[in-house]
Amino acid sequence: MSVMPTSDELADGENPWHRRLTVVPGNAASAASGREPTAWPSGIFDSLPMTICVIDPDGRVRHVNSGVRDLLGHRPSDCEGLEALKFVHPIDRVHAATWFASITAGEAVGTLHCQLLHRREDPVTVEVSAGRLERDPRRGIVCAVRMVERRGPASAAWPAGHDLKTEADGMVSRATFARVVNEVRQDESGRPLVVFVDVDDYDGIYHGYGDKAAGEVVRTVRDVVGTTVRRDDVIGRFSDGSLAVLFRDVSERDVPKLVRRLSRSLQRPVATCAGRIRLSASVGAARPEGRLDATVQKCS
Repeated sequence: MSVMPTSDELADGENPWHRRLTVVPGNAASAASGREPTAWPSGIFDSLPMTICVIDPDGRVRHVNSGVRDLLGHRPSDCEGLEALKFVHPIDRVHAATWFASITAGEAVGTLHCQLLHRREDPVTVEVSAGRLERDPRRGIVCAVRMVERRGPASAAWPAGHDLKTEADGMVSRATFARVVNEVRQDESGRPLVVFVDVDDYDGIYHGYGDKAAGEVVRTVRDVVGTTVRRDDVIGRFSDGSLAVLFRDVSERDVPKLVRRLSRSLQRPVATCAGRIRLSASVGAARPEGRLDATVQKCS
């Protein structure tokens, strides 16, 4: 008989994983009182042929079993306390963040398919099932991660010598963005569109409110833009106060609608560590042609 949970069990607050997380040897008193157990039941989870982790509502890894060594090349202690999205491939981070938010909110969603970053930077394609821990005081979610495919660095999506260095806010680098745009432009199977978003008076925000507040403004822009992208679209950090977005297939009729929607959504106040800052941004779009700089210039 298999001891591995199904996707349905993982989506149910009364699943067996929850009982194993809240009632473990040596923690009966904690379980009876409703307090969080003081120990991680590693004996149960380390024996499973998959990676099991618990993620807190703030997106940080609370616990992960030893399966992460084989999956991503990290020790469990190296992962705990870090943002889970740090391990997701930049091209999938917006999609993964939306999925995890749905799980945390208790919405019924299916499994997540995405790429994770191995310690050696080899993309790993995985399938993730997850469910909320209903009796957990911290309202975390438990995830079961199964590897589907391990790719070498010279995969079809990312050419050899690619740059996977990203900003801390989860967007691909300018160099990587340029490579992907060039690949998509040469493919000719869709109607690619580059949208350029430039935060108005970014230098004034940076010098007036500080680096941390300016970063929070940019992350807000990223989140707003993220509501419009699909899984295969890419968000890149073009410069300190500007983003570039590659939409892989946008009809000519939909281009002005997309630009208007983003422009309206980016006129808002943003709560930052330095107080509320009024956000506004300039948005332009162009079909990719030649060098990325030339395409961005056409967006102005």
